Amino acid sequence: MLIPPHSTPNDGPSLEELRLVADRYRLLFKNNPVPMWVYDTRDLGFLAVNDSAIASYGWSREEFLAMTLRDVRPPEDIDELEQVAHTLPGEYHKTGEWRHRRKDGTVFPVEITSHTVEWKGRPARLVLITDISARRAAEEALRESAKLAAIGQLISGVAHELNNPLSAILLFVETLLQEPRSASDVEALTMILDQARRSRAIVRDLLASARGGQMRRDCVDARELLERTARALAPQVDALGARLELVVDDDVPSIWVDGSSLTQVVTNLVVNAAQSAGPGGIVRLRGCTANAEVRIVVEDDGPGIPSEVMPRLFEPFFTTKPQGEGTGLGLAVSRGIIEAHAGTLMAENIPGRGARFVISLAAAPDSATPATATAGERSTPGDARRVLIIDDEPSIRLALKRYFTRRDWTAEEADDGGAALRRLRAADVPDYALIVSDLRMPGLSGIDLYDEIARHRPELVGRIVFSTGDVASAEARAFIDRVNAPVLQKPFELATLDDLIARYLPSGS
Repeated sequence: MLIPPHSTPNDGPSLEELRLVADRYRLLFKNNPVPMWVYDTRDLGFLAVNDSAIASYGWSREEFLAMTLRDVRPPEDIDELEQVAHTLPGEYHKTGEWRHRRKDGTVFPVEITSHTVEWKGRPARLVLITDISARRAAEEALRESAKLAAIGQLISGVAHELNNPLSAILLFVETLLQEPRSASDVEALTMILDQARRSRAIVRDLLASARGGQMRRDCVDARELLERTARALAPQVDALGARLELVVDDDVPSIWVDGSSLTQVVTNLVVNAAQSAGPGGIVRLRGCTANAEVRIVVEDDGPGIPSEVMPRLFEPFFTTKPQGEGTGLGLAVSRGIIEAHAGTLMAENIPGRGARFVISLAAAPDSATPATATAGERSTPGDARRVLIIDDEPSIRLALKRYFTRRDWTAEEADDGGAALRRLRAADVPDYALIVSDLRMPGLSGIDLYDEIARHRPELVGRIVFSTGDVASAEARAFIDRVNAPVLQKPFELATLDDLIARYLPSGS
């Protein structure tokens, strides 16, 4: 029916008014930033498509108008499309999440809102499409973050429980091996020591993977760190039948790193090199400077890295070791630690003579002062051979007491921070040259004990050394970052304690 050209408002809108409305709707459809299209509900063919959909999906307008809805769905979703497309209600309807396909084959998630319309006499449906890829990615990242946080908390708790018995095992076994033993006893004790070290490496790798980039960085003397690490590793390399050689150039500067994390990386590389070199082999640990960087190089004269292994060398859980002898985490965690320091860890074969791993790190600013330079200032011993051992694990206290008393120290014990604080406040107790305290304990923790000592016995603060198997928890990391106190990461070995006395108590060693 035609509308008269001069109809009154009561007769309805004029043709001109209808044309204006139609133009506005066409403009809104064409220029809408949301991808939109119209399809025929009978054969699902496209009747119209706006510029945003053309830009988002990659087909031209002509290509779209020759296609159907089936062409923008992955093949495996066609059956579901056929079931739903013909049964939608007439009002605006949000059909939930679907998958669409671009011209280049990319499949992405979308959310659809649609409404039944009439298009040039055909039954049709107007569709608005929202790409929810970013939302999906954010939701997945949030879920992953929550999962990783829960895993990290679980790993931290389990590691703390495992590290205490591992510390006792390592300390007792090393002490027993220092005494005269039969060959069979030495063989058995050495096997126990090797398995304890292996368990320690697994726990530390898990902790490192859980804590990510959370590190306590200080200005560290690279020479001192490498020398100390080499001394601690020498017995383990010897037990594998190899020989460790250390060369550090005189001009190697300090580096701004988390010392314990870097030590873990060097340890992983040296032990792997010793295993590769085998009996009679040589492992070379070198520190040098190149292109304004500090480089730590670990080489071995073993068979080298097979070409098929090289591309996967740093993949998590990839290992060439027999089942039960490796987790495949060591190198992956090591590279993650170095990259968290804005450095690089590279591997290569040395033509004709083994493999080489190279750590490259930026040198510390010239104005920085190495953390080790204050070690002598920390140690102001009262009684130069009196130590207070604070730990809620009786086996740890006994192992540490055996260690110190065999070196002519007077060792006293406390099973938690509260008992230690009462002892420190007693007027008739001689002064301590060293206080070795666990960080996590029931009652008064090592953290609370430190704060109490800082308030009431500040002269003892510089003599406190903490031992802990929990360096991944937020509370432990925050405390370690807050205080300037050395931390022994459980499980540690006798060489670590020997080094501690040499570094912090030179006058009482």
